[in-house]
Amino acid sequence: LSIMGGFTWLEPKIKSQKQNPQLEGKRPALVSDTLFKVRAEYDVPAVPGLSVSAGFNRTSASYVDNLNTDELPGYTVYDLGARYPFGSARNPVIVRLDIINLTNKHYWANGSVLGNPRTAMLSANYKF
Repeated sequence: LSIMGGFTWLEPKIKSQKQNPQLEGKRPALVSDTLFKVRAEYDVPAVPGLSVSAGFNRTSASYVDNLNTDELPGYTVYDLGARYPFGSARNPVIVRLDIINLTNKHYWANGSVLGNPRTAMLSANYKF
């Protein structure tokens, strides 16, 4: 079992804005103050070589504008995956399946772009 994660905590504030002093002390547009990510990968003992993974990304609310009048809500996106190698040790093939945004969460990635919908990706790598 491997667990990886990260946490970002910011206190973003506009310190000085001579052209528009009313922005001073406000949070810059499209900047979240917290981001939290965790991903776990597990090697399944009953199926040698098979690894499954799961993770989530949490982004807190941000503002669309520098005056902080229009807020974008925070969101959490969950992911699942699996990886399985086969073939010879010299020329392995690794097949991967990843599902991003498992719950098909609808969210705004920024003020004008929707976040990615549920996406399944299947890939294979061959070493030669």
